[in-house]
Amino acid sequence: MYGKAKRTGRQCDKQQYTVKVYNKGWQCKLQENLLRFEIKVVKMKYLDKYKIYTLDDVADQEKLKLLVSDLVDTFTEILMLDPKINSDN
Repeated sequence: MYGKAKRTGRQCDKQQYTVKVYNKGWQCKLQENLLRFEIKVVKMKYLDKYKIYTLDDVADQEKLKLLVSDLVDTFTEILMLDPKINSDN
């Protein structure tokens, strides 16, 4: 998903962040599939609502819980479709 590397998943670019979903198992040549879901922050303003301004702020367990909750909320809002499924049936 970076540079000239073969893309292994999907991403959605927003103004302040990018959501990425891909098979980390395939990317790392693992025996099993491993779904990786991440939010890549591109504008620090996105983290203002969590009062995260420095890397040290991420060590705060309460702030980290808020980030995990945001990750889960974002995951539940995503619609993933499998093109191999025939919806005409």
